[in-house]
Amino acid sequence: MVVIAALTSLFILARAAVKSEGRSRRSLAAIAGIAVLSYLHSTIDFSLQIPGYFVIFGILLGCGLA
Repeated sequence: MVVIAALTSLFILARAAVKSEGRSRRSLAAIAGIAVLSYLHSTIDFSLQIPGYFVIFGILLGCGLA
């Protein structure tokens, strides 16, 4: 379920970045890159601090999806 949710969020961000224009395209592309790197980091360094980490990531993801 977590992997499906991660892939879905990346798909939504990538699709929004492709469809947008100008400055918002760069922002959405940056947020998609941050999402990819944070998901990769979570698979390598999975610790007990993940709930606190996902609060900040949730804020970034919400800004990107808004």
